[in-house]
Amino acid sequence: MVEAVRRRLGVVLAVALGLGALAACTSDDEPAGKPSGLTYLGDEVVDAEESLADADEMWRRAWPTWDQVVAVPDDSRCWFISDDGALQQQGVCGPFRGLGTRAAEWVQVQFTPEAPETGSVRLVPTGLAPVAPGVVRRSLTLVRADGEEGEWDPEVAQPKGWPRTLPAGPTETGPVRRYGAELVARGRVTVGGFVHTVRVVRPRGVQFADRSTYVPRKRQAFVDFRFVPFDSDRAVEAGLAFDQAVRAGEIKLRVSSGGRTWRGVYARPDGDGTATQGQASVVSPPAGLFVLPRWDDPTFTVAVGRQRYPVRLLP
Repeated sequence: MVEAVRRRLGVVLAVALGLGALAACTSDDEPAGKPSGLTYLGDEVVDAEESLADADEMWRRAWPTWDQVVAVPDDSRCWFISDDGALQQQGVCGPFRGLGTRAAEWVQVQFTPEAPETGSVRLVPTGLAPVAPGVVRRSLTLVRADGEEGEWDPEVAQPKGWPRTLPAGPTETGPVRRYGAELVARGRVTVGGFVHTVRVVRPRGVQFADRSTYVPRKRQAFVDFRFVPFDSDRAVEAGLAFDQAVRAGEIKLRVSSGGRTWRGVYARPDGDGTATQGQASVVSPPAGLFVLPRWDDPTFTVAVGRQRYPVRLLP
């Protein structure tokens, strides 16, 4: 889990450095900042609320990109680490809990000190990383800018619904994440006058917008359809035409395996298919996932209006 976190946290480093650069662009006439009552190396920490808000945003962008199943409470956020009001250069963000772990976990957030004027310091979050042994001292106190204190060992449930299974056939909505997806079939279709590449993948697990996570039962297989504009130079126009076809329910899917056939419509569920994850809204993709009782010479077909397109298995 730590190595996977380490790989994924690199994705947000550029964002973090961008936030730090913006914070650094201050003029000589800018006020020194709002005092916090906290100190860093003896200097007054200013704009502590803004520092944590930037760290929170970094954290919210980071964890959804991980190729892991994690449970993240709605109030998961970032904290300073305080030794009786004196802050450390490292804070933490979390908590979260990974699949198969026994307790809550944290990631480390690095703060870079910047001095707007003598005697004060602003702590700018510049990166996230796995917690380094011996760097984060759990004997100290987690604090927010308003003085709220946090717990080092909160109760965090296992990832929601893991493991769960799905009945055979199409699902009502598409997954927002797929784990270990293998490309098994490919083809092309024309939608609204634009050519799209169809990819059918076989994931080892999926997660939906409500964070519910599923894996195939023994002998089951998941297959998921995805569409990508073929001409990248006209991707915007192609995407708009495709979205219109999705809303109209014009794209039909058919999957056969082991003598059984299932049909579905590549469309979003009733409503906008939006679910809330913490402070973020996640929109469900159209329903392109099928659950097969077993992988038995499957065939895949996409129909757009009256035109049918076979999607062929890869050799």
